[in-house]
Amino acid sequence: ACGTVDKSTDMITAIASQNFDSYPGANENSNENPICGKQVEACRHGNCVTVRLRDRCGGCKRNDLDFLLSAFMKLADLDVGRLEGMEWHYT
Repeated sequence: ACGTVDKSTDMITAIASQNFDSYPGANENSNENPICGKQVEACRHGNCVTVRLRDRCGGCKRNDLDFLLSAFMKLADLDVGRLEGMEWHYT
């Protein structure tokens, strides 16, 4: 949604569409959404990862993040699936 092409090893995330779409003009040209490229720190059980917002997650609930595998693996094993107890903030 941000118009970028990233590698599978990049530390990026998508954010819930409710968050993404809440920015003025987000639906006019998503590539120019001011949320694109914002940095986020997400932590779970003492493990933290810093990622950049690069996409919109239509299947996520408000405030959910959807990580690429490289970022997810910094927080938990892949077999965990959805992460409970995660907190995040803009940096």
